[in-house]
Amino acid sequence: MDAKFAECNPAKMAARRNLLDQVYLPVQKETSRPFPATFVLLVSLDAITCPVLIIGSVNDKLVRLDDLHEMNNRFRDSRLKVLKGPGHMIPLEAPKELGNEINSFYRARGFL
Repeated sequence: MDAKFAECNPAKMAARRNLLDQVYLPVQKETSRPFPATFVLLVSLDAITCPVLIIGSVNDKLVRLDDLHEMNNRFRDSRLKVLKGPGHMIPLEAPKELGNEINSFYRARGFL
């Protein structure tokens, strides 16, 4: 696929390789994560300065608990709540529990 892509658009392929070499590979060494999007996300979280509520689930098959904990550690001001019941679609599977967690977070921060 890469050779075919390069034939169609050499400039885009060169840019893609440059991005891989200069951004993804160094971050992969730091975080040991398999997906480039995860690398970029994790290393940029400390730039966010507002309070952050992270809500995940032990039954989520798409987002690893290790990643949730790492995100929580990288934010300057965050709270991690891990739910036990729902899977990845928390707003659909546990809307009341989600709403309670959001309200609790806002109250604790003086927003409500």
